[in-house]
Amino acid sequence: MTKDERPYTAEPSGFRLKTKELSKQGFTMAEMVVILSIMTVISAIVLFSFTGLSERGSINRSTRELALALRNAQGMALSVTQVGVGDPPIKKIPPAVGIRFVRGTNNYQIFADLNNPTRDWKYTNSSEKIGGPRTTEKSVRINALYYIDPVGQVRSAVSANVIFTAPEATIEIKNGNGDQLGNGEQLEIELTPSANVSCEEALNPCKKILVRTSGQINIR
Repeated sequence: MTKDERPYTAEPSGFRLKTKELSKQGFTMAEMVVILSIMTVISAIVLFSFTGLSERGSINRSTRELALALRNAQGMALSVTQVGVGDPPIKKIPPAVGIRFVRGTNNYQIFADLNNPTRDWKYTNSSEKIGGPRTTEKSVRINALYYIDPVGQVRSAVSANVIFTAPEATIEIKNGNGDQLGNGEQLEIELTPSANVSCEEALNPCKKILVRTSGQINIR
């Protein structure tokens, strides 16, 4: 059968006209506004979720690193071995190793509490530092340094020193001046995902590290 001999099949009435009309139609302005609004909402949800996940990861890692730094300082005091102290570092066997914390900052310093000529139970200057300052991730901050005062009230210190004395790494908790902090039994270090944000206002839960003179170092 040749091309000219094929049977003719008529298109349904109005089919060709409707096809042309549909091909010429697009989105109306109202439809475009609705679509853009939906896309904006979805993008905002995705961005919010990503930001929350990123902050949660940062504060979790920062808390683990801080707890590990405390354990490292404790290990140095237990091992009674030479470590590099000062800038430039000089090998010494420190009688005690501590960490200095300051509220509202994103860093902390491991140091050797040296006999100059006697121990002062605090970080004095760069001649006592062991390595450089450790920093938290992104905007994570040390939000509070909680201790219990002699009458049992919870207070927050401006600065604190956690000191491990060799050779048994006994823990002493001191204030910035080297005096006993409160009842001297514990220090709770609170980290928040950003500066000037309380735990109640934070997008993600705060993290806390509890240090007790009994030797416990726990993440809460």
